[in-house]
Amino acid sequence: MAGRKKERKAAVKPAVFVDQGPSPMQSAARAVLSFTDSRILLYALMIVFPFMVMLYHPNPWGDYDIWWHLKLGEYYVHNHTLRIDHAIFSWTPADSGWIYNTWLGSTIFYIAYTLLSGFGLWLIQWLVFGGLFFLYYFYVRSMGSSFSISELAGLLLVAMVLNITAIYYKPEIFSTLLFALSAFLYFYCKTHDRPRLFFIYPPVFLLWVNLHGGYLLGLALVSMLLAGEALNHWFFKRHGMSRQWLLPFAASVGLSYLAVLINPYVRTSPS
Repeated sequence: MAGRKKERKAAVKPAVFVDQGPSPMQSAARAVLSFTDSRILLYALMIVFPFMVMLYHPNPWGDYDIWWHLKLGEYYVHNHTLRIDHAIFSWTPADSGWIYNTWLGSTIFYIAYTLLSGFGLWLIQWLVFGGLFFLYYFYVRSMGSSFSISELAGLLLVAMVLNITAIYYKPEIFSTLLFALSAFLYFYCKTHDRPRLFFIYPPVFLLWVNLHGGYLLGLALVSMLLAGEALNHWFFKRHGMSRQWLLPFAASVGLSYLAVLINPYVRTSPS
């Protein structure tokens, strides 16, 4: 019996694995990863990115509201007024009580078109797109992350979705930028311990209410964020804002509601 045990022990030998280098698949994977991490590739794609956005156009018929807004802007500028009877340019039944306050947005488009023609409209559009890219890029960098091809791909997906409505030359495009700014301010203030920056909200909404009616969506956004933070503070204190954060946020939202009252139509309707 003892001899058999010795024979069994002698028969069992430890397996030895010799690393003969990466396999072809491993080499290919490393090459791909090295290529995607290349800064040269990233910069090249950032240059190509605007052209990719411009080429993707899901609605070839476009939107012709710009001519109405240019007419509104012309009226505001030449009549030196901030108010208008919105029924005078309508080709469908309308009344003077119908108000669509875009005096500042329409005026900006009219002045840009008067000075630079179609290039002026294009310039406004791409200033907005550039602002969206800057907010995205700045937030990624502020979180300590490097701007990589993954972030660029995510931004491209967002741009493709926005391109359905946000490409048109009209004041609505300002709402796209300011809505993104409102979301950015919330997350930036919360992650970087800067509650005082919440007070940027009131001037943002003061500007927004005179650019386009989309300010209502912005107010809904900050109101829901405030309600969620208040519930967290009261019922889930571990994950909620502290009082020194919640009070400035609440004050800034309250001042934002007051700010939207500063517009040409707040007191009386046009006669």
